Amino acid sequence: MESRYWLSLQAECDMRMVTRQSRDKVAARIREFQSLVV
Repeated sequence: MESRYWLSLQAECDMRMVTRQSRDKVAARIREFQSLVV
């Protein structure tokens, strides 16, 4: 297989890992909205 394939595969893996880490950090900062309607 060509080196381009492996570089592309590594880039995809890196992007998924960063996305997952970012999502976890953001999710930890989000608080559930509480309705003000009584």
